[in-house]
Amino acid sequence: MYQVWHTEQPKKGFMTSKVFAQWLGEARILRRLPRAQKLIIWADNYSGRLSDDAKQQITRLNAEVRSFPANATHLVQPADSFVISKIKDVWTKRWEAKKVEMIRVNKWQNDARSDGSWSDAPRNPGKSFFLNLAADAVGDVNLQRTKKGKITYAQKAMVRCCLATVNGKWGIDQLSEELQFIIADHYDNFQGKPVENAGPAPLQPSEDLPPTQAQAQTQSGERLEAFV
Repeated sequence: MYQVWHTEQPKKGFMTSKVFAQWLGEARILRRLPRAQKLIIWADNYSGRLSDDAKQQITRLNAEVRSFPANATHLVQPADSFVISKIKDVWTKRWEAKKVEMIRVNKWQNDARSDGSWSDAPRNPGKSFFLNLAADAVGDVNLQRTKKGKITYAQKAMVRCCLATVNGKWGIDQLSEELQFIIADHYDNFQGKPVENAGPAPLQPSEDLPPTQAQAQTQSGERLEAFV
């Protein structure tokens, strides 16, 4: 999901109409589906028009851009509104407690602003504090369970995102048909067996691919793309 905005609007976040067109044209990210299948690209908070470059890329991909409904984060991003929000709650609570602690012992910012004023903010506790804070916040939420106590919040989030069944378990049959075929062909490796002689595939030049790509043929005749 990528957020897209009107061409004339100022940049918000990292995604602009120009960047979106570049993203659509990156072959390592998106490729035209086989057998003339239509590619559906879902955009979050999409409210503007597409640039001409983006339209050309969409035509090339045989794709269509659709937008999620407004005010529906809990439906289209259930993990963010569920387990991630709980992690944020723990983070906020611990971070606020740390700031109160620093205020009590007079740990303030020592550097003045460019205009000579002071920020009146507590001192930055450092990178290690925030790394430990993130780990502790995730750890706290991982210990919590739903009201019935059967599954964790992380498992519940996977269920809501359709990444797991109702019992919080994940199965190969939830993957796309193409990925299931790949697992079947390399099941031992999927189960953890190391890949022997796992070196880069020999690259063959191709006129219809960018210079950074080449095509290789597998023994089964399927086409793979290697990127350098």
